[in-house]
Amino acid sequence: MFTTAYDPFIGGAEIAIHENAKRLGGEFDFVVLTSRFAPELPKKETKENITIMRLGLGKAWDKFLLPFTAFFAVLFLWRRFKGRKKIFWVVMASYGSIAASTLKFFFPRVPYILTLQEGDTEEHLRKSRLGLVHILGFRYALKQCDYVTAISAYLLDLAYRLNYKGPGEVVPNGVDLKNFARSTSAERSEEILRRLGLRGFEKIIITASRLVLKNGIDTIVAALALIKKANPELNLKFLVLGSGQEAQAIKSLAKALGVLDDVIFAGSVSHEHLPDYLKIANVFVRPSRSEGLGNSFIEAMAAGVPIIGTPVGGIPDFLKDGVTGLFTSVDDPEDLAQKILKVFTDESLKTLLVNEAKKLATARYDWEAISKSLLKIFSAELEKSAKPRVLVVTGIFPPDIGGPATYSRLVAGELERRRFFVRLISYRDAEVLWGDAKDGGIRKIRYRTYFISRKIPKGIRHFLYFLKCVTAGLHCDIFFAQDPVSAGFPALCAARILRKKYIVKVTGDYAWEQGVTRFGV
Repeated sequence: MFTTAYDPFIGGAEIAIHENAKRLGGEFDFVVLTSRFAPELPKKETKENITIMRLGLGKAWDKFLLPFTAFFAVLFLWRRFKGRKKIFWVVMASYGSIAASTLKFFFPRVPYILTLQEGDTEEHLRKSRLGLVHILGFRYALKQCDYVTAISAYLLDLAYRLNYKGPGEVVPNGVDLKNFARSTSAERSEEILRRLGLRGFEKIIITASRLVLKNGIDTIVAALALIKKANPELNLKFLVLGSGQEAQAIKSLAKALGVLDDVIFAGSVSHEHLPDYLKIANVFVRPSRSEGLGNSFIEAMAAGVPIIGTPVGGIPDFLKDGVTGLFTSVDDPEDLAQKILKVFTDESLKTLLVNEAKKLATARYDWEAISKSLLKIFSAELEKSAKPRVLVVTGIFPPDIGGPATYSRLVAGELERRRFFVRLISYRDAEVLWGDAKDGGIRKIRYRTYFISRKIPKGIRHFLYFLKCVTAGLHCDIFFAQDPVSAGFPALCAARILRKKYIVKVTGDYAWEQGVTRFGV
């Protein structure tokens, strides 16, 4: 496993690694390759059947070394696991994914599964580190990986917008229902209230967030000031669980707006004790500016706290406005203030939101079911890695109409269903391809597809097709051509150069005559 940060640095991605690895420990041995970051952290330790290898010098810049340190760590580990099946599992396309993507060149038959957990905006992902994270992280990983899982429909869609051409599906992060749905004793709640300096009759807004700009904590502070100004008699407190680089800026804003005494900065709270804090709150709020999914929302839902969020990123996957929570506009303190007051004053609405949210959290976000989904993906990719790899080359492919197009789709689909590694190359109009991808049709295809535009002049077009056959066929065992000319001849040349097996399909009397008389088939 490749991840930029791991224990003791905990966020949604790190929790997902821990929860899934814990449940799949009977099926796999997990080795996590991550940055060390701090010299006091052990270079290697084992926790709950997860071997953690912290790489680097114990400095903040260890993550920049991870593409190299993780690469060589895998080479070192290879002998230890000699003769055993292996998987490269990358969590977030970042520094760790660079190592895995490079290793894929040397170990093409090892399944490479990329899990997208990113919570930043698409613009940030494109421009971060002068675009290097976008190019070396995202683009490189999407080109090299065999399968993409994403924690939200938004992130899966982002992968395809960034030109990913392979299979993928949404496998969300989950919630530990045993922990978050449990009841909290009155004594425990009173203890927490005393620790926070509260008496128990206050209305409490809670957020559990990293204090960074994207999470919109400043918007909550501004909304709090508006509520206090309009309702001075309302005893309202804002409980902030978390830490981050925006902490001082948020405190300064609260002071400037005259509500610093009404904001409680409790710092980071362990995942084990987080439900106890949620239970004392009246509403959970995070007016995110961007969000990959938002695990904290789902945890609040499981704990029985009504939620308010923004319709960005992966949040619409679980927040149905007026059903499982309330939407507020991005950067709109006035609207947020109204939504908070609505939860406080409308008991029937609050009951509906809590009940429906609990149902959804239980039905869709249980870690047990999510881990089984990952196990199914891992098992399928391992099975594919043991079989011959097939490159299907065709002149036409749906939505083009014709027998070869239909046959190509059916045979590639059947091979994939039987868990063969499949790639497909075809000609296609650029406009049709873009519309198909945009409409989501290409996402139903569970194998990598490559297309050469028919708008390119003949000759050049066929040469580009040949080059794509070479690059796509490097790690394939069999070329299966659906015609002997437009697709078959460039594929034949590539297969001969690469010394791969070549099969050509010739159908119809005319096609057979041409094959025999002109090409000696």
